Amino acid sequence: MRLLIIAIFCAQILMAQSRKATLIYVGDPMCSWCYGFTPEIENICKKFESQIEIQMIMGGLNTKQNLPLNAEMKASLKEHWEEIALSTGQPFKFNILEKKGFIYNTEPACRAVVTVREIDSTKAFAMFKALQSAFYSDNVDITQMDELANVAQILGIKKEDFISKYIQEDLKTKTKEDISRAERNGIDGFPALILLHGAKVIVISNGYEKADKIEKSLKKHLKL
Repeated sequence: MRLLIIAIFCAQILMAQSRKATLIYVGDPMCSWCYGFTPEIENICKKFESQIEIQMIMGGLNTKQNLPLNAEMKASLKEHWEEIALSTGQPFKFNILEKKGFIYNTEPACRAVVTVREIDSTKAFAMFKALQSAFYSDNVDITQMDELANVAQILGIKKEDFISKYIQEDLKTKTKEDISRAERNGIDGFPALILLHGAKVIVISNGYEKADKIEKSLKKHLKL
């Protein structure tokens, strides 16, 4: 009996040690600073691979827009994207801004990430990054369902499976719940990182930050 108790106790210790902290990434696939942040978060994921697992929450940057871009909005976005390209080194193209009737509404792309998360949670972050590249680097119009399904297909998700899930009303609801969750945690800037460690909920960043600053904060809170 004593040996059994010792064995169970040791197993519990090993399980506790193997548990990873959760790093929630709050962002939007069409958020330009989130796209600029991609090399930083990839660096963090690589350095803390054995300590954290990443989960995606959609923050909903611009989910209620229903009007096409006018000349002033196009110029403003182009200037903003050029600034981020200069600051982060990420490649941007600008032809999408000239697409006739283009509406800069980020709800479809956010819902696409939530859809993939529902189908296979391990592919949510990959979908997020793939959508960013498709939009900013290749100027694919990811406000369109068919284009979203094409990106999901690259990740090994059947187009028909993605679409059948994506069009369900509960996916719209779950996307709104993501946005509400971000707001409840005091997130008002993207990209943002929230660390769940034991019973603690810690906002690591609320807006763009370099990887070295995030690394210091994570090491402090994870006691590494």
